[in-house]
Amino acid sequence: MEAAVFPPRDKDAQTDQFILTVGGINAQRWVAKTGIERTLYSPHDIVSAADYSPDGNFIVTASLDNTARIWDTDSVKSKFILAGHSSDVNDVEFSPDGKTVLTASRDKTAKLWDAETGKVIRTLKGHTGPVRNAVFSEDGTRVATASDDGTVRIWNVDDGAVLAEINCGRGAVLCVAFSSDGSRVISGTDEQDKVSGAYAKIWALEEEADGTLSHREILYLTGHTAAVTSVAFSPDEDGSRALTGSEDYIAKLWDTRTEADIAELAGRTESIEKPLPVEQQPPVDAPNPADVFAALAVKPVMPAKEILSLAGHLREVTTVAFSRDGKRGFDVLTGSRDGKAILWLTTGDWKVKAPTVKAAGAKPAAAGTVTASK
Repeated sequence: MEAAVFPPRDKDAQTDQFILTVGGINAQRWVAKTGIERTLYSPHDIVSAADYSPDGNFIVTASLDNTARIWDTDSVKSKFILAGHSSDVNDVEFSPDGKTVLTASRDKTAKLWDAETGKVIRTLKGHTGPVRNAVFSEDGTRVATASDDGTVRIWNVDDGAVLAEINCGRGAVLCVAFSSDGSRVISGTDEQDKVSGAYAKIWALEEEADGTLSHREILYLTGHTAAVTSVAFSPDEDGSRALTGSEDYIAKLWDTRTEADIAELAGRTESIEKPLPVEQQPPVDAPNPADVFAALAVKPVMPAKEILSLAGHLREVTTVAFSRDGKRGFDVLTGSRDGKAILWLTTGDWKVKAPTVKAAGAKPAAAGTVTASK
């Protein structure tokens, strides 16, 4: 299984229980509570990704036959074939308003398509390696792409301008996601950072006067022992939680708040990075690293706190997702090359009471386990 997708948040209660999965040459819809297959979307070549339109009326699939297709969800009829890439289409996504489709390809480009006509709107060129993943920001004004060239690029949807190029370090960048407010992105790579050992990092974005985005690494996520293949922020505005899925067969849930975020929530007005009062400072010959950072106006990169490991898959985890409204009984979805998608229960505020998936509050939902083609 290469992808698993929650239904759109705006669908009625009956329809919104259909999980969409991708495996082999098919995309499939499943009844979440029973794991019974409802709809099969085929034929295609090997299908790499899929997504629902925001209203749930359409599904888009990406394939290694160099195309993407838009399908009518209920009639299972192909509406458009999106042909224009010269190599595998690795990823696909509807825009938040459903009017545009975004594709990422091995041909080193991403493309924006008109969902009403199937025509190309714009090609995003600049990466020097295959584009593995492409996502819209929540407001639909920006696109982030992850590439084998080791970078994440952020693009302006209206004119295709590059707003930021983030060098993520060693190896290929396999995945990227925006926080709901667009102020952060999370990236996952196939090689560990030499210093932190992390396969995933979180970056803060800040708009400059000329409209471009500056960026800085604020958190690293250390704990996986193999490539991070998929990432997601929780749907709350500041993305206080994140999910990562890895080739180590594990998905992890993280607290992505920085110390400054926690201080602000607690009502503290002083900066955690200000020097201590003079009488409390260490001797001159033993400077406090925090004081040095403050003096240089440099904010240190901190490790994110791991909350939970979701250990239920028997092969590489290929996809992770939070439920889109954060209110369903099933909050987290993972998919794996073991051919299964698993729905996981957590508490409503994303907090988990115990450190293992066997504990109450974070267990696999047996009735909601979806099995699909490998």
